[in-house]
Amino acid sequence: MAAPGLLRCGWSRLVSGFLGLGGGWARPPARALRQVVEVTEGSTTIIEGKIIEDAKTLTPPNPAGQCPICRWNLKHKYNYEDVLLLSQFIRSDGGMLPRRVTGLCLEEHRKVAVCVQMAHRAGLLPDHRPWHSAGHVSKKPKFNRSLEYPRRSAILAPAALGAGGLLVCWLLSRRKIQTLDMGNGWWGSGERPPREKEDERIRSFQIETSDWEIQDLHQRLDQARYTPPLEGAAFQYGFNSTYLQRVVAYWRNKFDWRKQLEIVNQYPHYKTTIEGIEVHFVHVKPSRIPGNQAARPLLMVHGWPGSFYEFYKIIPLLTDPAGHGLNEDIVFEVICPSIPGYGFSEAPHQQGFNALAAARIFHKLMQRLGFQEFYVQGGDWGSQITTNMAQMLPKSVKGLHLNFVFISSGGLGRLMSLLLGAYVPWLVGLTREDSRRLFPYFEKNVYELLRETGYLHIQATKPDTAGCGLNDSPVGLAAYILEKFSTWTDRSFRDMEDGGLERKFSLDDLLTNVMIYWVTSSIVPSMRFYKENISKNLNTAPDARVGVYVPTGLAAFPQELAHTPRSWAKKLFKNIVIYSYMPRGGHFAAFEEPELLAQDIRKLVRKVEHL
Repeated sequence: MAAPGLLRCGWSRLVSGFLGLGGGWARPPARALRQVVEVTEGSTTIIEGKIIEDAKTLTPPNPAGQCPICRWNLKHKYNYEDVLLLSQFIRSDGGMLPRRVTGLCLEEHRKVAVCVQMAHRAGLLPDHRPWHSAGHVSKKPKFNRSLEYPRRSAILAPAALGAGGLLVCWLLSRRKIQTLDMGNGWWGSGERPPREKEDERIRSFQIETSDWEIQDLHQRLDQARYTPPLEGAAFQYGFNSTYLQRVVAYWRNKFDWRKQLEIVNQYPHYKTTIEGIEVHFVHVKPSRIPGNQAARPLLMVHGWPGSFYEFYKIIPLLTDPAGHGLNEDIVFEVICPSIPGYGFSEAPHQQGFNALAAARIFHKLMQRLGFQEFYVQGGDWGSQITTNMAQMLPKSVKGLHLNFVFISSGGLGRLMSLLLGAYVPWLVGLTREDSRRLFPYFEKNVYELLRETGYLHIQATKPDTAGCGLNDSPVGLAAYILEKFSTWTDRSFRDMEDGGLERKFSLDDLLTNVMIYWVTSSIVPSMRFYKENISKNLNTAPDARVGVYVPTGLAAFPQELAHTPRSWAKKLFKNIVIYSYMPRGGHFAAFEEPELLAQDIRKLVRKVEHL
C-alpha cells in the first residue's frame, strides 16, 4: 500500500550523527524515537516508544505471503521490541530485502529499512538484544543511556576513510596522462634559415622514369656475377644464387617498369615540405560514402625493407569496401607516407633522425591535411612511429592498430612467464595459443631472432659501408631485400630452393618494391634509420617511460619474427581493446594478407566507436 508522506524524520540530525558532523551531539529529546518513522494512512505509528498495530491494514502482497516483513507483522503484535527485532532483521538480511520484497509494500519497507538503519547508526535506538513474546505490548521504553551516545572515534573513523577514498578517486580522475614532448627539428641541408616560414603547400606528384634509367638498369643486370650455392643449402645461407639468376632474368626480360608505374600512379601522390625535407605520401579518398557517414582518416606507415607500395592491396578494401564484398558501414580515407629517407621522401641531411622525428613529421602532415583526429596503423618501423604518435598527441589519435609489437624490457613478470608459461600458462597471464607460439622459448625466439637479425647489427652500426655495394648493384640490392620477403613471411621457406617467394607474392610486386629503392637511391638512408634508433639504450629512451593510452588493437600473425602476448603488451599499451590471433601470415601483413588485416582494422574502429 502506498504511503505518501511516510518519512518525516529528523534527517539532518540522523545524517549529521552518522557522519560525525554538526558540531557535536546533544542529548536526544524524549521524542527522538518518535521521529524515526511515522507510517501514515492508519497502518502503524511509532509514538512515544509505543507501537500500536493495526493488523487489518498490514496484509501480505499476495496470498503466499512472500513478503518477510508483512508475514512477520501478521504473526506478532508491534511493540518496542518488535521494532528492534525488525531492525536486527534489516541489519542482518537487509542486503537481500529489495530482491525479496515485491508488491505494494516494496517502497514502504524500503523506506522503513533505511530509517531504522540510520536510527541505529545515529544512536537513537538502543542496541540491546531484542526479545519478544506473542501478544505482548510493552510499556514506554527506557533508553539505555550507556549505549545511547556512541564514541566520537567510532563515527569519525569510517567518515575519515570514506572522505579519503573520495579524495583519492578525485585525484586519480584528474591525473594527467603523460605524453611525449613533440619538440621540433630541422633536417634540411645546412643551417635552418632564420625566421623563414616553411612552404606548407601540398604539391601533386607523379612518379616517372626515363629510357636512360631503364638502360642503365639493364646494363648492370647483364654484368652481374654470381657465386654458386652450396649443395642442398636452399635459403639457409641467404638468397640462393641459382634462384637469384631466374629472378634477374625475369627482371631483365619480362618486368615492365613503365607498366608497373601505371599501377603505382593509379592513386594520387603528393609532396610537401616539413622541417626542411620533402615528404612524399599517397592520399586515397573513397569514391563513394554511404549516406549519413563520414570517411575515417587512416594513416598507414610502412617499415623496412618495405615501402608505401605494401599497402596497394589493402587500400581498395578500406576505401571501397562495398566494391569488394565488405560491409560499407566503415569507409576510410587512407594516407600512406614514405618515411623520410625511404622511397620518394627526401633523406634527412642531419644526424639523429629517428622514429620520434618521423612521428612528429607525420603529425604535422596530418594537421596540414586538415585532420584533427585520425586512426593510425603500422608494422615494423611503422609500428614504432605510430606508437610514438599516440604517445605525443593522444587526443589526435582515435585508435592505434599494430601488426608488429616488440617490448624491449621485461622484468620479473616476464621472467615468471618464461619459467612457468610452458607448464601453467594461465597462472602467468598467457593463453594456450601464447604458449604454443612462445615455447620452446630459446628455439622460437632467441635462436630464431639471432638467425634473422644479422642485418640489424650491420645497419645499426655501419650502415653506409654495406649500403655502398647495395646502392651500386641492383642484383645485390634485390638479393638483400627479397631474402627478407622470404624468411620473414614463413620460416619454413628457408628450406626451399626458391625461398617460397612466389607462394605469397608475384615477382612483379616484389620487383616494384625493389625498384622504388633503386631509382631513388634510398637503400643507404633507409638503413641509417636503424643506427639512429638503436645506437642508444632503448630502455632509457623518452618513449620507454610513457604509456600508450589510446584505444589499441593488436594483430598477432603466427609467422611474425617474435610473438608478444597480450599480458606483455599491456605494460606499454594501457588500453588494448582488441587482441587478435591471426590464423596465418607473417611480417608483411598488408602485402601478404590484406583481407585479414583490413577486417581487423575495421574491428578496432567498431570497438572504438561502439558500432
